[in-house]
Amino acid sequence: MFTVQNPAPRWIIWYAGFLTLLSMSTTLMGYFAPQYIFTNLGIDFANAQPVAYFYAARNAGIFVLCLFGLFTRDSKILLSMFTLRFVVELLDLVATLKFDIGGYNPVMLGVIWLVVFLIPEFWAAFTLYKKELAR
Repeated sequence: MFTVQNPAPRWIIWYAGFLTLLSMSTTLMGYFAPQYIFTNLGIDFANAQPVAYFYAARNAGIFVLCLFGLFTRDSKILLSMFTLRFVVELLDLVATLKFDIGGYNPVMLGVIWLVVFLIPEFWAAFTLYKKELAR
């Protein structure tokens, strides 16, 4: 096969695996059950299929990058993946709070989003960036 020149730390690989599964599930839900993702918006998804498909396509692209990062375990690819995920998660949080998607408590949603997504994604990207600079 091939050897990885600069493998990523184990915790980053595990977290990337979690994000890969999440990306796969949001891709499938975007195509087949968008009403479960975009709750509380009053959208008739029979008439909003193009929007749901664009969302699913975005997540499919992220899913492929996640899979590639996991397969290669290359720090540069994983750095790209975590940077992309961080930007998408940050903007998704802003949109979710602005449009009250899901009807959740905004403070709790922000805290959970920070702890589960934004902080770990930033820390993983920062760790991989520092690792690449040290080479």
